[in-house]
Amino acid sequence: MARSGVDETSESGAFMSFLLKDQRLDEAISFSSVHAIWGRTKETDDHRGWVFPDSDTELPGAEPDYLNGAKSVRELYEIASPNYEGKYTVPILWDKKLKTVVNNESSEIIRMFNTEFNGIAKNPSLDLYPSHLRDTIDETNEWVFNGINNGVYKCGFARKQEPYNEAGIPDGVLNVVTGFGSTAGAAIASHMEVDKVISNVLRVNNVGRKIVQAAATSNLKKVILELGGKSPLLIFNDADVDKAADLALLGCFYNKGDICVASSRVFVQEGIYDKEDMKIYKDEIFGPVMSLMKFKTVEEGIKCANNTKYGLAAGIVSQDIDLINTVSRSIKAGIIWVNCYFGFDLDCPYGGYKMGGNCRESGMDALDLYLETNSVVMPLHNSPWIYLVSSSSPISPSVSSTSPLLSHDPSRQALFLLQASSCLMFITGTAVDFPFLFEPASNFFTV
Repeated sequence: MARSGVDETSESGAFMSFLLKDQRLDEAISFSSVHAIWGRTKETDDHRGWVFPDSDTELPGAEPDYLNGAKSVRELYEIASPNYEGKYTVPILWDKKLKTVVNNESSEIIRMFNTEFNGIAKNPSLDLYPSHLRDTIDETNEWVFNGINNGVYKCGFARKQEPYNEAGIPDGVLNVVTGFGSTAGAAIASHMEVDKVISNVLRVNNVGRKIVQAAATSNLKKVILELGGKSPLLIFNDADVDKAADLALLGCFYNKGDICVASSRVFVQEGIYDKEDMKIYKDEIFGPVMSLMKFKTVEEGIKCANNTKYGLAAGIVSQDIDLINTVSRSIKAGIIWVNCYFGFDLDCPYGGYKMGGNCRESGMDALDLYLETNSVVMPLHNSPWIYLVSSSSPISPSVSSTSPLLSHDPSRQALFLLQASSCLMFITGTAVDFPFLFEPASNFFTV
């Protein structure tokens, strides 16, 4: 289930409630929000998962399902951390007729959460945009859009830095430099005091090469690039044809096709490729048409999918889990969607292979691109957590301050006690010749 800051008392929540009532959907669907609690879904259940207690502000008919509403989540997240208990509210659209929760996550994709990334992103809001309400929401947006465009506006001068200062971003954290790529971009890429360049230059691979070249000839700054994709969608014989057609349409034409992971290459296995009774075969198509390509074997499909210089994303439509496992491991792409498309999440990294670039977006992998590793090594001389004893003497913390850290005398052994199990240390000095093993805290180990 999605976490969100949306609730009945917020502006977004009030709008959703108004929208349901205005479109006369409130008799079929109620809107509410409840606090998700990390706990057992039932007393006899060994697993842990999200459960939804009653909300004081529930609208009539909103009855979150304690067990079934958390069943799938429980199975997936049984090992997740409970540190985020009670932090977020969960927006609920309750289908009064079907007696079930309806939203864009519960239908097909259960989004991954309660991972390491959640400790950094305090409230990563996810959209509440169920497919069966899209026409209604789009209609409302069109009404708002038409109202806005009845006015006459005058564009002011571009404000470079002021909005960020007004938002409270400290000086120097975010600096705006405007200009063309051949001037401003080239200056940044070749600047000796710029440590890293991150660029999204879709469909322009030559620009990416020039950025890398400028970095190499200046200060060897790190370069992270997203250069585009030519993503394949593989549809196998056992696929649900109607669902596959919907995914192909969504994958290629979403946002008018102007999206980096668009499934612009659709490969259909020959067993379901030609069907003369299909509506798309018989009726006129007055609009954009997608060209499909046929493949025979799984191996041929994989070869076709990888036959591109890009590798940003890919899709697989099949019901055979073994086939899915084989194909997903064989396709060279940063993210593979199985029986879905455009399934993004803040915890799920994706990025390019080959000429698709070397970036990763979302998740800890994305944050790692902004970090540098700094290993600190220091000698430890009679530190409180290190005890030295001879091989014949009992373990004792009473060690002379004049004792060396380690002795080359083979008759002596050094026993270390680590006070913290997560502490990793490199010992320098006379210990360089001694391999050592780490054991859990409170255990001695021999060097």
